[in-house]
Amino acid sequence: MSAEAKEVKLPHLCSPIEYDDYLDKILLAMYNVGKIATAKEIVQKESSLTDYKCVGRAASFLSYLGLVEGKKSRFNLSPSGREIALALEEKKKEKALELWQQTLKTHSLFSELKKYISDQGGKRGTSIGFAEHLRKVAEIAWGTRYLREGGKRLCVLFAKKNLLTFDRENDFISFPTGAPPPTPPSTSPVTLPTLPPTPPPTPPSGGVQVTLPYTINIVVEAKDADSIKQVINLIKELTGRKGEPS
Repeated sequence: MSAEAKEVKLPHLCSPIEYDDYLDKILLAMYNVGKIATAKEIVQKESSLTDYKCVGRAASFLSYLGLVEGKKSRFNLSPSGREIALALEEKKKEKALELWQQTLKTHSLFSELKKYISDQGGKRGTSIGFAEHLRKVAEIAWGTRYLREGGKRLCVLFAKKNLLTFDRENDFISFPTGAPPPTPPSTSPVTLPTLPPTPPPTPPSGGVQVTLPYTINIVVEAKDADSIKQVINLIKELTGRKGEPS
């Protein structure tokens, strides 16, 4: 290993594909053991784990993440690992998830994941591509199957902890966008602006009379000739004509 190479671990292919659940079971079993434990003792506490050799490899990976102390045959929870295990024991899933995210976000694996995605144009990559990126960083001659299965389990872990989007069928990985939902259109009534009243037409200069587009009908009841004469004079005054009726 050169001076530029870094310590890098991949999940072992003997572990289940649902790697996040597998690691949680190991943490919880270690917590219930209540002391420094061997892989066999961990399996005895949680029978669904079955293969103690695979549990030992997963416990070593937890040690690489900083959640377990010890790398070979005897393992103990670190302070941060104990916090997660306690949250799992108390059924506080959201708290356990938050603690997992804190652990993964500050680990070099996440830094390398961001670098790998950035190298792919910042959009998306593949789990095996990420594993190959880690192989180059570590300068280790991992085989193709180990890369494929280890990369897949690692991406499952990040995805289940809500730090990655992983399309397993097509082997696409990308970071969650986190874009806010579009703002729905407003359903409040729209207030139209109040239009000013239309001013009446201005009579043109020069004394030209303007005929307005309306007619006034006046009905008058007259009893005698004098009354009729008075009404005719009134009409003439209103229409601007004066004088005696013809």
